[in-house]
Amino acid sequence: MEQSRVWLAVFLSLGVFFIYDYLVIRPYREAAKHQVTTTIPVQQERQAAKSEEQLPPLEATPRTEHPEPPSAPASGSLVTVETDLFRATIDTLGGRLSVFELKRYRQSVNADAEGLTLIDVKHVSVLPLTVEVSGAGSDIATTYGSNKTSLVLTGDAEGTIELDGLLPTGTHIRKTLSFKGNDYAFDVDIKASGERIPEAIGLIMTPILDDSPKISRGGRSIGAEKAIAFADGKLVDRPMAKIESESTSVEGAIWAGYASRYFVSIAVSEKASKKAVMGPQNGVPVVRIDEEAADGSASFKILIGPKEKEVLDAAGDHLDRALDFGWFWFIALPLLYLL
Repeated sequence: MEQSRVWLAVFLSLGVFFIYDYLVIRPYREAAKHQVTTTIPVQQERQAAKSEEQLPPLEATPRTEHPEPPSAPASGSLVTVETDLFRATIDTLGGRLSVFELKRYRQSVNADAEGLTLIDVKHVSVLPLTVEVSGAGSDIATTYGSNKTSLVLTGDAEGTIELDGLLPTGTHIRKTLSFKGNDYAFDVDIKASGERIPEAIGLIMTPILDDSPKISRGGRSIGAEKAIAFADGKLVDRPMAKIESESTSVEGAIWAGYASRYFVSIAVSEKASKKAVMGPQNGVPVVRIDEEAADGSASFKILIGPKEKEVLDAAGDHLDRALDFGWFWFIALPLLYLL
């Protein structure tokens, strides 16, 4: 009797495996063939040309040529934001996020240790919240004016920072950043105006700092995380080594960014996303999510914080899928809810 049950269990397990392979794995592989397009083929000479590779510029239709944005100068004026959960510094040069520190996580186990820094201008030349406008170029060298020099929020309190600047082409850009005292997520609304209304606006996210096994002398560096995007119900991820050397496009991505072992840095398209592009720019591996901007505006939600299910669920937009459970995510997630 016991032997019969064992054989029955074996046959049922094999049946489940073949059904899952036929209904889930094969369709996923077919979808991935059409969904992810590598725009630069892998070549043996890539290491020699690696420093010359750049993320493809966001194009308008008809195509408008503009040069690759230069490396950003050191800094403009600094605007500080402090909530219950994080401290952030916004540089008015480029309207970019130059420092982001989590208050409830520490650099070390010492009681007097500083908060955990996930973004720091000292480590990268391209920073999060850099914008690219189709036909008008990047704001990486644009000096913005700000309506505030600091913002402190607690609890349910909300507040905004408005940044106004001009691109080299004369296009006016307004970035409105909206924060809440007790939320890791914040909104970035972008409005471009001028003689020509752009068809698309792209927002750039850059790697976060994380503990890395590559470091032998201690300390923290970039390199332990991977680029991720969510499109067509599927999670797409690329290792850092790959996006350092080639550009990959993920069509119809809802969100994209980076995930390390314990933290995420993600931009969510709040309107009609066109695609996410992963690749090198000015020597930095970046992720850019492009959004249609028929009226010259684009809206993004930014989540930089712990890769915890409660935090990801609260942010919505399928961000819980940043927790990669592999092929059996549809089984793992319900079990996680039960625990």
